[in-house]
Amino acid sequence: MLAAATRRLFLVLAGLCGACGASDGATSGEPPVTPVAPECDEGQTRCDEACVWLTSDPQHCGACASPCPAVPGAVPTCQEDVCGFACLDGFADCNGEREDGCEVDTRSSASHCGGCDQACEASATDMSATCSESVCERTCASGWVECDESDACICVECEWTSMATITGFTGAQSMDWLDINADGVPEVAIGDDGPAQVFRYADGAFSSIWTEPTPGACTSVGWAFVNGESYPDLGVAHCTGGPARVFLGSATGLAATAGWTAPQNQWTIALSWGDLNGDGAPDLLLPNLSNLGPASRIYLGGDGTLADTHAWEDPLSLRGACAAWADIDGDGDDDLALSAALKLGGTGDGGIHVWRNDAGTPTHIWSDTSQQGLEPRCPAWVDFDGDGELDLFHAVAEGESRIYALKDGEPSDTILWRGPAATHGAWADADGDGRKDLALAFANAPNRILKNTGGTLVPLWDSSESEDSRRVTFVPWSGQPGPNLAVLSRESVRVYACR
Repeated sequence: MLAAATRRLFLVLAGLCGACGASDGATSGEPPVTPVAPECDEGQTRCDEACVWLTSDPQHCGACASPCPAVPGAVPTCQEDVCGFACLDGFADCNGEREDGCEVDTRSSASHCGGCDQACEASATDMSATCSESVCERTCASGWVECDESDACICVECEWTSMATITGFTGAQSMDWLDINADGVPEVAIGDDGPAQVFRYADGAFSSIWTEPTPGACTSVGWAFVNGESYPDLGVAHCTGGPARVFLGSATGLAATAGWTAPQNQWTIALSWGDLNGDGAPDLLLPNLSNLGPASRIYLGGDGTLADTHAWEDPLSLRGACAAWADIDGDGDDDLALSAALKLGGTGDGGIHVWRNDAGTPTHIWSDTSQQGLEPRCPAWVDFDGDGELDLFHAVAEGESRIYALKDGEPSDTILWRGPAATHGAWADADGDGRKDLALAFANAPNRILKNTGGTLVPLWDSSESEDSRRVTFVPWSGQPGPNLAVLSRESVRVYACR
């Protein structure tokens, strides 16, 4: 039996060797050995030699040899027979489009830093904002340093220095700045004791580009988009020398003739634009500082011009000096603050007054006449104490400047700050800490910037010049880390930059 078994093994081996060596596929006469594939688990499908799950295998999604396509920044996936993709670490699909996959590298995208729509935003005092390893990084502009407490670029080391001056005035009264040609450097309209003028800054100096054709005295000016086009229009008013007028703008500049003229003369030293009826068109307030002529009036704008008849006249017949508009009660209507001088003959009603505007109808709701015998100056609305409500700032040339707290959308007698008498004040974030700071103009004394530390004002800067200053304002200026400061005196306009 052993010999027979040995013989059979020999024959099998010989047959296998013969099959290996046969070139014509001949065999030794016995069938070849064919390997049998193992059975697939329940639910799996055999694709070639492999058992796969057609519901989840990205190489065989829904059917054998049906691979899911590759997309950038991701790995293909298959779920319930449907192809998809999963983003790699550091990538995200922020546009929801399959074709470009996970198109955003969230480790370096400033628009999607660390995740979709998580933008690195640069403030006016930042040179740039970038994303590195999914963390936003900002670079402060020259003259500004980063404050660890607020994570903002704060102006603490730059010096406000005079960068340009406009001279040649005899009694400058008002100014209004606007970048009318969109080059990042604003133009300025100036009301002198004579014609209004518009100046443009270029190559380190200002030059006049428009002059009012028929001048008046104590001129006030203000920009607005009256005709609904992209070119600003200029309102001009005088205390004497004719009624207020609006000069329309175009691609070639301001017109030489007025597009609208007020029907009656008023003694206006500070015109003001607001929106009385909430239609989006600017309306013109002409305060009357004199007891002669009509009381302060508002003319509605619309259809590219102003109405010929007034929509509102001050029922108190105050000697209106200067106004400020803002929606103080959150109803969508511009409310009005108006400073007023003591009536001729000393009959009262000077001081600061507030009207609440309800759908185009102003109602007198508050006043402080405790300083009515003193020369009034312009008010301004500002959230001084950071409570989300606008507070009321009022400067007076004699006595004390004040900030009144608003409570539930109305002014109160609570005084948040008492400061020196000043000819004008303006608010802006001068140091980049997110709080509005106060610039004050003085007559024949250094002008000043007061830093808002969170409900307290402390000195930040005093000018080296002492001029008869009438107006002060902060001006956004391209290429500067923060706003510039413009000061108007009776003889000049001086622009300071923080460098």
